[in-house]
Amino acid sequence: MRVDAYTIYIDEFLKQIPLKGAIIDIACGPGNIAYYALKERPDLRWIGLDGSVKMIEYAKSQNLNAEFKVQDCRTINPAPTIYSSAFCSFLLPYLNQEEVKGLLKSIYIGLKDEGQLYLSTTLEAGAKRDASQNESRQPEYHSEYHIKQWLIEAGYKISSSHILVNALNGDTELILLTKKMSRIERDVKQT
Repeated sequence: MRVDAYTIYIDEFLKQIPLKGAIIDIACGPGNIAYYALKERPDLRWIGLDGSVKMIEYAKSQNLNAEFKVQDCRTINPAPTIYSSAFCSFLLPYLNQEEVKGLLKSIYIGLKDEGQLYLSTTLEAGAKRDASQNESRQPEYHSEYHIKQWLIEAGYKISSSHILVNALNGDTELILLTKKMSRIERDVKQT
């Protein structure tokens, strides 16, 4: 993923993270988001997770001030309220509906109250996408409506929403900045 196309949104996310905040980066890939974020905010504690050993090895080689672990996103089971923020970029098309809902709930558990989630995904493949890409699993695109609904059901409030068309491949992409609802907001929502 090219970070430069998303820096305006990443910067918006980084501004909201408290000093020395802990961030979990789910499906971190080669660590390019960590590399950018830690240049901007070296005070952060960045923990990247990815299911690929090769991606984690590469991420470690590029990011000396971050921690990286091999872990499948479907098995994340964080201790409650550990992270200030979470970052999840372009993972959702590789998960089915129930896996997405489970992931959002797991992230929610790991976030502190008012903790943030940066969530980006592809809504629709563009015409320029290379059909010969070897994907072990066909992408499953989820609608903007459903993703937002699942976030709300999991206990998030949406701070900002952006739809872009990727200039390289024509994909339609969604970027959401969300916050975990406070206890008061959750109590009001349940009544």
